Amino acid sequence: MAMEYFTIANEEKKDEIEHANINAAPISVAVIGAGPSGLALCHALESFKFTSNREVSVTCFERSSVPGGVWQTEGSNETQMYDNLWTNGPSHSLEFHDYTFDEHFKKPVTVYMKRQDLLDYILGRVTHNCPNFFEKYVRFQSEVTNVVFNEGKQMFDIEVKDGNTGTITTHQFHKFVWACGKHGRLNIPRHTKSLLVDGGFKGRVMHSTETATFDEDVRGKRVLLIGGGFSAEDLALQAVKCGASRVFILCRSKYGGDGTYCNHWPGKKVRVYYGYSVNRVCDEGRSVECKALEIKWPISYEENTTKSLLPIRNIDTVIFCTGYHCSTEMIDKSFSKGFPDGSCSKEFNYEMPADWKMKPNNLTSLIGDIKPDVRYVDPSTVNFSYYRGVNISNPNMMILSNFGYENPLLSIDIHAHLLAQYLNGMIKVPSREEMEDEVERQFLHEMQYIHRRNYYDKNYAKAVDALGLWDAFYEGENTALGELGEDYEVLQLSVGKIAKEGNYPLQIINDKGEFTEKGENLILLDDLCDEHRTNMDPENEEKKWMTYRDYTNGDQFQSLYTGTKAQKTLGGKWLEF
Repeated sequence: MAMEYFTIANEEKKDEIEHANINAAPISVAVIGAGPSGLALCHALESFKFTSNREVSVTCFERSSVPGGVWQTEGSNETQMYDNLWTNGPSHSLEFHDYTFDEHFKKPVTVYMKRQDLLDYILGRVTHNCPNFFEKYVRFQSEVTNVVFNEGKQMFDIEVKDGNTGTITTHQFHKFVWACGKHGRLNIPRHTKSLLVDGGFKGRVMHSTETATFDEDVRGKRVLLIGGGFSAEDLALQAVKCGASRVFILCRSKYGGDGTYCNHWPGKKVRVYYGYSVNRVCDEGRSVECKALEIKWPISYEENTTKSLLPIRNIDTVIFCTGYHCSTEMIDKSFSKGFPDGSCSKEFNYEMPADWKMKPNNLTSLIGDIKPDVRYVDPSTVNFSYYRGVNISNPNMMILSNFGYENPLLSIDIHAHLLAQYLNGMIKVPSREEMEDEVERQFLHEMQYIHRRNYYDKNYAKAVDALGLWDAFYEGENTALGELGEDYEVLQLSVGKIAKEGNYPLQIINDKGEFTEKGENLILLDDLCDEHRTNMDPENEEKKWMTYRDYTNGDQFQSLYTGTKAQKTLGGKWLEF
């Protein structure tokens, strides 16, 4: 797609030309949320202030009393994280190009980082060259309650509630950026909770964010975690650290989730049950009986009656590790269509071009050419309502999020870098036709990948499923289904395109659409962390205390910007930190 770029002046000349090249009408921008996304956008606009093509006035509304969003443990944010959280991916994929770990920490970092250290780093970045950053950009304890686009004035009417007085005021802005993630409500499946509570379960039932009394809720107790994502993995380890006697993880998918790949848990205190959900409470309220499930395309489940019921005895605490619902009630419904809410599948009826063919691959000789019947897409990469976070129908509305990518802070920063230049006029916003054409190109590109097409195309999924290869594939065997990391590659290539479009300093792909050396190094960081989970020795009694964070190969991890290597080891047992 042809993009119009404006010249960015050399850093050493910026003092001479502050605002000298401003020739477009000034605009006002409202940003919701002073978490990682909102801070990244305000920081990007601040960084571009000397080279901007127009003057941009930004107000970031934050309902809490402190910045940091979900990474905070203070303030009034109900979706905040718990105090003792550690990152679950490589620290160096979270490093910023313009404020390195060397600048902030003054020493090598560990491969996995404490929540507080990462939060301090995020906040340190925005105030490093702008000490009054929060006074300049953020209005705390200001909750946005309603957003409507005024067609007559071509501006947004935004209602804001003062957290101290309760007073509601209305403000007008040219642009509006949603940067508050899911702005979430706790996602606790009603049916499952009802089975527990109405069924007379006598223990504690809670959500993964309700950790004020976590130590009391798990110490010496048998704990059931519902959900197979990273929060289940992290809380299982945290429960073991706090002295839980036994931890069970209940995962709906028989192939597991992001948080169930560890081949060893400390002290063998954690057990994962794959392909089960709660059926009823039994043993006079002390135990939970579970039923087997089978996956129904694309990502729903139904009971598998061929398997026996599974009782999990003497449970004291049940924790829902089931994330959040996206809450968009405050914005006009016209902006909710196609909203990137973190889901990996959206209904999508699309008629493929008549001459479209899938390129030959490992499955071609087994299933031949399958006529497409597209029903779903992944809105992270294919979204006909939002392009790179820009609302296609009304480009004055934008969304900034990690959009489900593997490296959240990097993805957020890459998107913020691009959106800031859309806002300040350094990059021209594509026309509606250009945006729709690019989304369609991305979709047709993804349809050439076995796993992506399997998500999207009902006919193809049925043909692939009939081969009976999935069990072997998820067991790690070589099959015609190819590599487990195919989806990851698609996402990294997609975010690489966005980095290139926005002239981001870290280029992930080259002009041919291939991974650069830095892009390959980024993938390597994630691969090494995967190995921490899968290459432990569960039979080694001397290492039975180990978690995946107890790494010994930190010298294989290094900064993408400075080359500084991580600490070789954690420096102690993670369970004792």
